[in-house]
Amino acid sequence: MLMILKDISAGPLGILVDRVNEVLSVPESGLIPVCGEDMFNGCTEATIAVQGQTIHLLSPTRVLLEKERELLSEFRAIAQQRLQDWEAGRP
Repeated sequence: MLMILKDISAGPLGILVDRVNEVLSVPESGLIPVCGEDMFNGCTEATIAVQGQTIHLLSPTRVLLEKERELLSEFRAIAQQRLQDWEAGRP
């Protein structure tokens, strides 16, 4: 499975994958739009045809469910506070 992310402007994003076969740059003209209603959670924005293979372009803002985004935001705030406490020498 190959996943591609576009417009990662909402902040850092990490995705754990088994392996990466190659990294491609694709011009906008190479994207085939996909109706969000046709995909689970509407997370696929477009598809790309590369060497007879269909590759899905994922939207990082729609990959996670709203509840998952909320939990990650809470975790990020807790981690940031712990880092600030550690830097200030507080237990």
